[in-house]
Amino acid sequence: MVALNRSTAALNKVDSEIEKGTSAEVPRFVSEWRPITGGVDVQKDRIEGSFVAWGPGEEAWLIDHVIIPGDTARPEPWAELAQVFGEFRPRAVAVDSGFNTSAVYEFVTRYRFCTAIKGNAGMGRPLVEDARKRAQRLRRRKGVHVEPIGVDGGKITIHSRLRQITPGPGYIHFPDDAAFDEEYFDQLAAEKLITRYRHGRPSREWQQIRPRNEALDCLVYALAALHLSGLRLDQPVAVPSQPAALSANQQCKNFVAAWNASSRHVIRRL
Repeated sequence: MVALNRSTAALNKVDSEIEKGTSAEVPRFVSEWRPITGGVDVQKDRIEGSFVAWGPGEEAWLIDHVIIPGDTARPEPWAELAQVFGEFRPRAVAVDSGFNTSAVYEFVTRYRFCTAIKGNAGMGRPLVEDARKRAQRLRRRKGVHVEPIGVDGGKITIHSRLRQITPGPGYIHFPDDAAFDEEYFDQLAAEKLITRYRHGRPSREWQQIRPRNEALDCLVYALAALHLSGLRLDQPVAVPSQPAALSANQQCKNFVAAWNASSRHVIRRL
């Protein structure tokens, strides 16, 4: 596979969609009650998340990529993420637990549609385990369930779909939105697939070529959330009823209060 030269292919696709006016498809698509999933990456000083609407054949419409600054050992950035859920109403969200693991576990136990995940390298790994293997593993495990994700294969899938030039199954649409700037697309192309030889045998692996790759990770996680959810993409999906709206400030206060009351962490009360 030829690696993307920066993010030229993805950027060209966005330019083409904007020129043709297809970026306006996102609101139409969501209005038909298609399912939305999210992929969330957790760093020390921020949370990043991508939210994707899905159509038949896993045709994808990026809705937003959010960056929430703040110490992820504290409740405030998680409260903001909860507010984002209220806006997009995702059906399934995969949250990477590789950093600040206990905070991730605390969060996913509050939302049944959230799943803690752990990325596993290796070209032979599936994006998600098959249903029977998952069921057997979940029966044996107590506490928070963490799903292993085959990130290497997921990145191959995303890179392949970014090269598609015709809308349809597998195609990824990007909106004309400030969140999807050049930095975002550079992050989609932040890794390249290389071949290394060990004892004379070739093996493929991803090599990171720039410091940040959260956009790529979040898109892989959103795809994993879709596969873990078992959602059907060949028919409209009912959207859960929206609870009575609270102000952003009140939502934050409620979340922080609940976090402080039940968290296992020692968190300084606001």
